[in-house]
Order: sequence, then C-alpha cells, then structure tokens
Amino acid sequence: MSLTTTLLSGAIGGLVATLGSKWLWRFYSRPKLAFASGIIKEGESHYEEPMTWGRYRVEVSNKGRSVASNCKPRIRLIGYRETTEERPDVAPEGGFKSYEVTVQKKYIVDIVPTWNESDSPTRINLNRDESAQFDLFYAHSEASPPNGNHTIIRFGDRKDSEDFEEGDDIWETRPIRVETSKDGDFTQPLVDTEPRINADDFREIEWVEKKIQITSADTEPLEGELDFKWDEVIPVVSVK
Repeated sequence: MSLTTTLLSGAIGGLVATLGSKWLWRFYSRPKLAFASGIIKEGESHYEEPMTWGRYRVEVSNKGRSVASNCKPRIRLIGYRETTEERPDVAPEGGFKSYEVTVQKKYIVDIVPTWNESDSPTRINLNRDESAQFDLFYAHSEASPPNGNHTIIRFGDRKDSEDFEEGDDIWETRPIRVETSKDGDFTQPLVDTEPRINADDFREIEWVEKKIQITSADTEPLEGELDFKWDEVIPVVSVK
C-alpha cells in the first residue's frame, strides 16, 4: 500500500470516527418530550348550586439532556354525526312547509393553543427537566330539570380580564368548524363555526381523530391519542 493511500485511508477513517462520535453525542444528549402528568383536570362542584366545571390541561416535560426549542402544541379532532334537521321546502299545495331531513355533520377542531406559562406565545423552549402546560378545553355542567344536566365542552382561548366588558362573551374564538351536508346533496356543505359542543352531541360524534401533538426543532414530535370517558357529568380524559 502506498504512502498516499495510507494517509488517505487514515484521513477517511478519522473523519468517519469524528462524525460518528458527534452523531452519538447528539443522540445521547438530545431532548425528549413526554406527557408529564397526562391530562390534568381541575375544577369543582357547587353543593349549594347545581353546577360543575372543569378545566383540562396538557402537561409536557423535557426528559432529555438538552433544551427542546420552539415547542409548538396542536389539538386536532375530527368526527362525524348523523342527525335530523327541519328544512323548509315548497309544499305540494303551494307555499312552504318544513320537512325533517337526515344530515351528516362533520366536526373539525384544529387549534394551536398558547402555553400557560408565558405571555401567550405558541412556541416556547423547554430546558432539561422543565415542564409546561396548555389548555385542552373547558367543561361546564348545570342541572337542567327534568332532563338531568346540560353540559357543554368549550374550546379556544378566553379573553383577558382587561379585554372583557359586561355582556361580552368571555371566549374570543370559535374554533369548532361544523360542515353540514344533506343525504344525496352533492353541493358544498353548509359551514358554521362554534365555540362549544354540548355533551350529548359530543358523545354521539364518531371521532375518527383525537390527537394532540407537540413539535420541536430539536427532537421528534410527541403525539398522543385522547380518550374520553363519561362516568360523570363532565368527562374524564386521558392521553395514550
């Protein structure tokens, strides 16, 4: 083997070793996102008043060995529900008459929430062993005789106290997109946006996607599937 070949082989071997050691170090010291406490529910029931409320939050922690930068959360739910609605149509005898028609409703919730620990940015840096939280949704239930309880699930951000005026809605967004289409009607669906879904409808919806995701510039995304159980008037939520 010539001297040139020997030197070249040594240089290539050194380069490979250097690159390999750098890759191993980055792999060893990389950040790692995890769901710290699952879904945190805080709220209360009022014994003097027939009312229950709950605030649901997602806690994320960095279990790795370096900072996870630009952590961005996303909530995404997609579901379908078949129901009936009254629609006006021309009556055979003339004029208009309401008819009950079967409709398909598609619910889309796609939110980039803000982190609770800061001045409302959607991206933060998480140092090693640090945790941060963002809101998933709010639930509110009141007694509604004779049918039991009226419970609603509300997504989106609430207004700051300084921006709230008497008579205003405290919710500043309507993040639930509802697309309604009639059976056999191939035109564009009717589209509306809502800030809330009542619990009866929520339970009837066939959710095909119930996902939360947190991305970072330094590590692979953290994803979880939401699970809802209705053993109480407001749900118990977990993430898998």
